[in-house]
Amino acid sequence: MNGNGVQDVSLPDYCVSYSYPGSVIHELMHATGFQHEHQRPDQQYYINVNYPNIRLDNRQFFNPFKPNEVNTLGLPYDIKSVMHYPSSFMASNPSIPTMVARSGDLNLGNLKGFTKLDTQKINKLYNCRY
Repeated sequence: MNGNGVQDVSLPDYCVSYSYPGSVIHELMHATGFQHEHQRPDQQYYINVNYPNIRLDNRQFFNPFKPNEVNTLGLPYDIKSVMHYPSSFMASNPSIPTMVARSGDLNLGNLKGFTKLDTQKINKLYNCRY
């Protein structure tokens, strides 16, 4: 979310897919003020990040934000969020995950759409009563 008013959202053709609507939802959630779920300040309690398998120029996309840089809205971490990268995203070696849930789960994020928590976060941020 950049300031007030109109914001352009650019979506390359490969992002717009009936099979993976979550890519578009992910970018629109950025435009409405949301950051990556895996960059929450409490990240270390939910996932382990394998920095050696992430190229140096992409590591900033995995670093946790400071508490004053992001609003978690007091809602739980969501490893299945449309705002969470998949476990092998941006991997130097795709056979080795870049992130693993502390529970051992490798099925992180999703490209299908909102989770229940994603919807709760939007509703809370914008004071919706649905």
